[in-house]
Amino acid sequence: VLRLQGAAQDAYRTDREAWERLTELLGPDHLHTIAAAAGLGGDLRQLGRYAEAQALDRRTLEAAERVLGPDHPRTMMSLNNLAVSAFLAGDLDDSFEGHSTAAARQRSVLGEDDLYTVISELNRARALREAGRYEEARAALAGTVERSRARYGEDHDGTLRGLRHLGGALLRLGRYEEARAADEEAYRRGLARYGADHPETAAAAGNLAVDLAALGESGRAVELARAVFEYHRAHLGEEYPTTLIAAGNLAVLLRRDGRVEEAAALSGRVLEGLRAQLGERHRYVGAALLNHANSLAAVGDPAGARELDERAAEVLAESLGPDHPDSRAAFGNLAADPSGRADVFVEAPPV
Repeated sequence: VLRLQGAAQDAYRTDREAWERLTELLGPDHLHTIAAAAGLGGDLRQLGRYAEAQALDRRTLEAAERVLGPDHPRTMMSLNNLAVSAFLAGDLDDSFEGHSTAAARQRSVLGEDDLYTVISELNRARALREAGRYEEARAALAGTVERSRARYGEDHDGTLRGLRHLGGALLRLGRYEEARAADEEAYRRGLARYGADHPETAAAAGNLAVDLAALGESGRAVELARAVFEYHRAHLGEEYPTTLIAAGNLAVLLRRDGRVEEAAALSGRVLEGLRAQLGERHRYVGAALLNHANSLAAVGDPAGARELDERAAEVLAESLGPDHPDSRAAFGNLAADPSGRADVFVEAPPV
């Protein structure tokens, strides 16, 4: 509950203490300990400690498989959590495989319309989208959203999250009006259900800001993106990847709005922060390299931009593959004049 309210540090401290006590009293294979470990993994993801989350989630899955077997709902949830952590840590192939396995098991054991099946299907489709398979992701998301809407209602978590992921796929396909419609619905319904001070509302607002910018509404786009950044800064602090990603998206929108000096200062801080948190070779760092290169080009530093362009192309090709759309954008920027450069937006990381 604390994590969903945005109190990530408080949630981490509470869950860490509970997990340590349960491990000592009951052992790592007790059901209560397994459940506590799952919650702690979510806290680590929220705090941007992706490698730690992945390691803990792997141990949690192994314990669940030993105690409950592979087809128990708790085991399948643990598999899904590990796939989310792999996604964030940059292991996209492992993430897609994990989500696909979880979704297949859940469809077989729980049924197509079960909530956990819906969540795994959404996560699998998000992994498809991150891999650059946008049309496959769109088709999968559209079907899952409709099943969630029919089974659980317009305002259910699964429906709203699915709408947000669908909006992201539509945006990447260049279907901007449809993307805006999906993200605006997710934002409007999320605002009514959760209020403004909630991670899902912030994530929907971040997506909507990018849609608005693509449609030429740069003023509202910057306003929304700044609110998302301020939300994460207030709840997580300046240095966490989620906050830095929100700041990076804001920097792109500021530059598109003509505020190039402000954009360059912000995108530079984002790049250094993500490097410090995630290392040099993470795809989020690749996106930050590309976007800061664009800022440098906009403020009249072509040599600095060129250096970062080369590094961005290297990191993105290594982390996503040379044929991924983001990698192709980076290679294209190496040959582009300043007016033809491509940006890369990063969606709010999942928890």
